[in-house]
Amino acid sequence: MPNIKSAIKRVRTTETAEARNISQKNAMRTAVKNAKSAIDFDVAIIGGGLVGIVIIVLKLLAGGDTSDVLNQALQNQMQNIEPYYNWRHLYTAEEDKASPFYGRTYSEFEFSQTVYNYYIHPQWDFFGSKTLYLKLLFVDYEHGYAIIELLGEWNDAIENDIMTLRRDITDNLYALGINKYMLIAENVLNFHSSDADYYEEWREQIEEDGGWIVILNMPEQSQYDFKKARLTNYLTLMDFEGWRTLKPWAILYRATKSISLFLQMCGRGSRVTESKKDFIHKMGICLKELRETFNCLKIIERANLTSNAELINKLKIEVNELISIFVSSIKTAKTNSEIKNR
Repeated sequence: MPNIKSAIKRVRTTETAEARNISQKNAMRTAVKNAKSAIDFDVAIIGGGLVGIVIIVLKLLAGGDTSDVLNQALQNQMQNIEPYYNWRHLYTAEEDKASPFYGRTYSEFEFSQTVYNYYIHPQWDFFGSKTLYLKLLFVDYEHGYAIIELLGEWNDAIENDIMTLRRDITDNLYALGINKYMLIAENVLNFHSSDADYYEEWREQIEEDGGWIVILNMPEQSQYDFKKARLTNYLTLMDFEGWRTLKPWAILYRATKSISLFLQMCGRGSRVTESKKDFIHKMGICLKELRETFNCLKIIERANLTSNAELINKLKIEVNELISIFVSSIKTAKTNSEIKNR
């Protein structure tokens, strides 16, 4: 036991520091636990990332209220989710006279639209749903397909979002010859199902013309609810992380589940391949034609047969992307065939 004043003082100082450290450690544990809860919630889903988590932890350590901190983090992230814009030189819905959004104007600074009181980026389009917004990224009337990006909560149970989507958007597009739909759903945070009637009618409507519906990159929890409602009987769920690096038509090729759909779109045939072997053979023919096309473009370029070097370079890039797609598809088909034959 200490028997002098200085020793007694040091013991008291140590005890005070230990008590303070215990309090800080408890606060850190609580903050980390709250941050992990936030990650399991929607903050991580919409791209909060490591920086967002660190900010949340620091604010909680500073004594901030958990709900206030999480709400602010979610608000900041919702405002920063902008519709994909790198195809605007190819298509803009507000300049397409046939588009449901023709003539719309957008502000980069005024935030007026909300999803459950969280303001969203002003570039998103309201189409009648209170919780779900969209952006018509690309429409090709010649080949009959559209790419639509979604944001928010897909709620068929209360808002009947599928009815609104069909009545105000896809039915109008279908009347103009669009029968293939790719819905990018990576920012659909929740899904609530109801009856499947609208999905069944949608499939029946477009099937007659060889059409289909694909939903890309839907979050795992939303996919679970979608599958639980058996809606995959009427549309296809796909994961395709690299879609932003491709042109719209390249995404279309990836979304097609067989070469027969691709041939129907191009008007080159409609007969469905009889076997996996036949499928791989026809894919190989397409790959051969693409490689010959690429070689012809190189000959044109080197022989200076055209003055439009920019166009030749653009075509070479696009053909090369197609070659990569077909090589990957053939490899996957061969692998699946070998596994099946074991």
